[in-house]
Amino acid sequence: MITSLIEDPNLIGNKAANLSKFRGLLNIPKSLVITTEAFREYIKDKSFLDKLVEYLDDSLSDFKRPLIFRSSSTVEDTPEKSYAGVFKSVLNVYTKEDMKEAIKEIYEDFLRKSREDIAILVQEQFTKGKFGVMFGFDDKIVLEVTLNDPTGITSGRAKIKDLYIIDGENAYVYNNKNWKILFDLEIEKIKEADGKIKNVIYPYDVEFVVYKGDFYLLQVRPLHKKPEFRIGTSNLYGVGVSSGKVMGRVSFSEDNKGVDKILVIDEVPFDEIEKVKEFGGIIIEIGSLLSHIAIHMREYGIPAIVGVPIKYFREGELIEMDGSTGEIKFLDRRGFEISRIEREIEIYDPKMLRLLIVDKYAFVLYPKDGYSILFYRDSRGLDYVLRISEDPLVDGGVDSWHTYVTILELSLLDSEVRGDFERVIKAIEEANMEKIEKLYGELKNKISRYYREAEMKEDLYLVEKTYAYIRLVRNVLLFEYGQKLMNNPKFMELVKKDEGERLPELYKIYELFDKLYDRIEKEHGLKKMDYTSYLAFQIDILKKESKV
Repeated sequence: MITSLIEDPNLIGNKAANLSKFRGLLNIPKSLVITTEAFREYIKDKSFLDKLVEYLDDSLSDFKRPLIFRSSSTVEDTPEKSYAGVFKSVLNVYTKEDMKEAIKEIYEDFLRKSREDIAILVQEQFTKGKFGVMFGFDDKIVLEVTLNDPTGITSGRAKIKDLYIIDGENAYVYNNKNWKILFDLEIEKIKEADGKIKNVIYPYDVEFVVYKGDFYLLQVRPLHKKPEFRIGTSNLYGVGVSSGKVMGRVSFSEDNKGVDKILVIDEVPFDEIEKVKEFGGIIIEIGSLLSHIAIHMREYGIPAIVGVPIKYFREGELIEMDGSTGEIKFLDRRGFEISRIEREIEIYDPKMLRLLIVDKYAFVLYPKDGYSILFYRDSRGLDYVLRISEDPLVDGGVDSWHTYVTILELSLLDSEVRGDFERVIKAIEEANMEKIEKLYGELKNKISRYYREAEMKEDLYLVEKTYAYIRLVRNVLLFEYGQKLMNNPKFMELVKKDEGERLPELYKIYELFDKLYDRIEKEHGLKKMDYTSYLAFQIDILKKESKV
């Protein structure tokens, strides 16, 4: 009922069987498979699930938690059809009870959608790293990557992402930042992986993670519909994800359908995906070139564009869209244009660095299991960073510096943040669950209180302080330094509790940041994007304000 990766799709499903072809060729997460035989036993007798979970738990004794349970059916990931994202996967599985619930969810979801067989691929889950999807075709690699978000690209919901096109020796990146997520040496690792993958499956559709500079293959399937796109320049543009040019009236409602209508929507739930076939084209605010929804649009042959805010459209107006270029023309309007953002991208090869000075502050290379980039303020700050994480800051690329920079700098400026930072570190080192639970509640209350004050006063310092406390809870207490307690049942209950709770301030904080940054740019001509350090930014603001 439980097996390792073997090349038998009838027993372990296509997803696991495809992955098994790369054993010894590429890094693959530690994996086991619950076979199709177990699924058939479950259909005969649902109580079989308890026995299966006990056996599985024994087989996973040396696996690190959390785990991810992925569907691996006999109908998906075939040369004929992908069924990308149609069948369920479950992340963040820790306990036997979690396993039971995950298996049941996957089985019951599959039974509602198919009458074939399904296996379940069980893997150690990466919680950090540079997660992405890449397509290999026509001697090119097209990939999208995001930071520390395992489902950000496939769901299309990633807030921070890069689009790369690798054509021979040339690698082009499309984003609106002054840095890129992947280091040059990591792009070389991806090119090496491409050379191995294409010898087995080509063209291909791959999910991957880059962790500590190494490439790990998470999933691979045959690619059915190649994305055809160019970066557009006229009127309004998004990312064209499914080719074809169509003209039609804007519809915000899935009920107001017709081939003469273009559906404009924030996102498309998978259980409503069939409805888009009733439209001539679709424009989606939340999405990406290699997301599951984009894959389906190409397979359906419906022109589609993603990444365009719906606020730019009016119900019923006539537009023309080109799913190849991402261009959108407003035929009922005149003079409407949103200009393209283009910046030079600075990137540094961390293998070549020993010391890098940015914005008057130093980033130093600390060789440990490869490389790590550390924020340096003083000996105390460096010591804290080393204690927080085995591989601090590198796995999220340049952007992840901000998580720790905010905490460290605020701890130097603000005695309250510093005190709470030290309390968190001490409680974890003592493995004192009573202190940890008490701290968790206190810090959550401070997040709510400081956010309310920041919103009311529109004060940048309070916004940064709120963000520091959010990261102190999420990154330091629970998911970075605190992970050394992952074998403590009470600690894992706290982690699960936090995962199940929405933290509204986390979603609102970025909007408040943007609002204040826009105001500062208009008033002082300073752009936050030009700074990697909050302190440098704040100092320059104070300099400007003191001259007013």
